[in-house]
Amino acid sequence: TRFAVIAMIYLIIYGLFYGVRYYVKSDLCKSIMKSLKARIMTNVMDLKFNEFNHKSKSEYISLLTNDLNTLEDKYYLSIFDFMMYLVTFVFTFFTFLSLNVYLTLWILGMMFLMLKVPNLFQAKLVASQKQVSKENAKVVLNIKDTLNSYEFTRCLKDRFRIVDKSKESIEKLVRSQLGLSKEKSIADGVSVFLSYLMTIGTFVIAAYFVIVGSLDVALMLALVQLMSNLSNPLVNMIELLNEMNSTASIRQECEPFLTDNKTYHETALDLTKGITLDHVSFGYQAQNNIIEDLSFTFEKGKKYLILGGSGSGKSTLLKLLNKSFEQYQGNISCDDTNYQDLSVESLANVMSYVPQSVHLLNDTVANNVTLYDTHYTKDQLEEVYRLT
Repeated sequence: TRFAVIAMIYLIIYGLFYGVRYYVKSDLCKSIMKSLKARIMTNVMDLKFNEFNHKSKSEYISLLTNDLNTLEDKYYLSIFDFMMYLVTFVFTFFTFLSLNVYLTLWILGMMFLMLKVPNLFQAKLVASQKQVSKENAKVVLNIKDTLNSYEFTRCLKDRFRIVDKSKESIEKLVRSQLGLSKEKSIADGVSVFLSYLMTIGTFVIAAYFVIVGSLDVALMLALVQLMSNLSNPLVNMIELLNEMNSTASIRQECEPFLTDNKTYHETALDLTKGITLDHVSFGYQAQNNIIEDLSFTFEKGKKYLILGGSGSGKSTLLKLLNKSFEQYQGNISCDDTNYQDLSVESLANVMSYVPQSVHLLNDTVANNVTLYDTHYTKDQLEEVYRLT
């Protein structure tokens, strides 16, 4: 009766947790990933110009697609599976504890060894996963280059050379993925070996207690049968820990984009006077200024034409004025407010900037012109269509 009650409680809890796990796993994980992707995308777009250029656009694309998909599969989904296996293991473990203390001590010893496996292979798994992420970014970059150069390369005699470069990067990605699979297979193999050793050891210990008469055969068979609900979850948890540990480099890569690093505050601007540069110097490289000790005031209501040869700093000056570059010497102010204290949003309220190369969004003409500003009326949008 006692054993039947324990078994019934175990099965009810296991069944409930198993059902709830699938519902929560899919719903909550989608919510987590949606929030994570939105936050990273927002913070990437909020980076300062020089910070944004520390990575290529392909690296950002790879981070937001390949890396986050890996994080979803191998980290967040693994957490839910880990919890299910943990509950199974804990209930089975306490069932063993209530039936035979010696078997439980043996299991504890083997469990200690098995939990050491993830630590032994963590460094190699992290390095392998980091290499996969790196090769993924290169594949995205080469595919992007191949497609963007279509109009130019299609006229070349050896126009498939650039395709060969993409093939090479894909081959390197496959090799790095195989390397990761190899490291994970070794780690999982050690876990499975220890699991079988634990199962065999449990059978031998239980058989000994049957021989000496302190355990009946029926209970021994029940304990051995119950081992599958102890060894299998433990092996699965070790495998999941290996997977979660392998994502450490990706989580570290995402971490800077999960923190709001704004150091400026929102300031209301009317722009009654103009924009003043006071002894401003700036260069893309140290000791090599493009703009040197420039002082000038752009007054409100006036038009200005900036002339100069290629590389003289015309575009650089405009980028300083629209706050693309902030590591300059001297002072720039809008009316009486220092540029360093202004947000991009504050400045955008009084300034418009059209870059040399305009990117067309994969969207309607109206959305390309208005950039999703909902304040335009229907008549204004119809006028846009008529003009285009």
